[in-house]
Amino acid sequence: MVGRVVRQRVPVSRTAVIAVVLIVAGLLAASERHAQALDAGTLQGVVKWGGAPIDVRLASGTCGLRVHATQGGQTSNVAIAGDGSYVFPVLAPATYDTSVHGSTPSTQVPPLMAGPSAVVAATTTTTHKISILRAG
Repeated sequence: MVGRVVRQRVPVSRTAVIAVVLIVAGLLAASERHAQALDAGTLQGVVKWGGAPIDVRLASGTCGLRVHATQGGQTSNVAIAGDGSYVFPVLAPATYDTSVHGSTPSTQVPPLMAGPSAVVAATTTTTHKISILRAG
């Protein structure tokens, strides 16, 4: 018999089907995160006090100042480096309110300094300076 196709049913366990569904769902979620990261922008800058970048004594250690970027009720925060610089490497394109906070992770504590708003555009780096004014 030439050209005859024999078909056999291969038993597939429920566990194998669930595993395949979970793998596909994970790949789709990773693809969505990757697409969001490709559309993201970067926000970077320097926190200055009296015109000069804050130094390591204020940026690290027990003070541990942090910059917060808030948009639509969502807040991201990063530590300020010893030279006063900060970088948010991946932010969705939007306008962010910036502020400087102490190391206390609570959102109930008011900022030490509210900075100007920063506009982050897709696939670009926005440089944003925050100046803390000296009292008196």
